[in-house]
Amino acid sequence: MEKKNFLKKKSLNLKIWNIGNFLSYKKTNIIICGAGSIGIRHAKNLISLDYKNIIFFTKRKKIVIGNLKFKTFSNLNEALYLYKPKIALITNETSKHIKIAIECSKI
Repeated sequence: MEKKNFLKKKSLNLKIWNIGNFLSYKKTNIIICGAGSIGIRHAKNLISLDYKNIIFFTKRKKIVIGNLKFKTFSNLNEALYLYKPKIALITNETSKHIKIAIECSKI
């Protein structure tokens, strides 16, 4: 309940995207925050839709899916500054979602 009130009080630049929005952004940078099973599954889905500009914010040093290697960052601000992604997928631990979403909305 408190999280809903928090989001209403803050004016965040967050958007809900549908598949039509994603199809027009094939060349944009995408950051996936979290490289657990959900993050990897989302990356595989994006790859199958022909997205290539995917980076990860994770503690992992190396991520390889099929024959594709992905750039990883352990520092979110560095990833956001260097790549300026237009799309962020928040797939890390649920308790960190709001903090990460707020940081991603600042770019």
